[in-house]
Amino acid sequence: IEDVAPTADVYSLGKTLYAVLTAGEVYPGSRHRDARYDLVRRFGDARLTHVHGALDLLTAENPAERPQSMTEARALLGRVREAVRENVAYADGLYR
Repeated sequence: IEDVAPTADVYSLGKTLYAVLTAGEVYPGSRHRDARYDLVRRFGDARLTHVHGALDLLTAENPAERPQSMTEARALLGRVREAVRENVAYADGLYR
């Protein structure tokens, strides 16, 4: 328990975000890009690719690759929201 860092909360936020979007479904580990868990296929909305980009970071297996605080996670999700609003095409690594 002494090794728990804010990145554990960031991971939980990513998992919760996915669960909210899917009405409670969860995915194992960081496999949200597997076909079974693909939000774009599920909802037919390419804008959800941006959510997968955020989930890549929020639920990264290595805590060092996640936003290091909820403040950073909030900023990341704000960038996702703006990209979707402005109809920016998603590209891998856009949010790194």
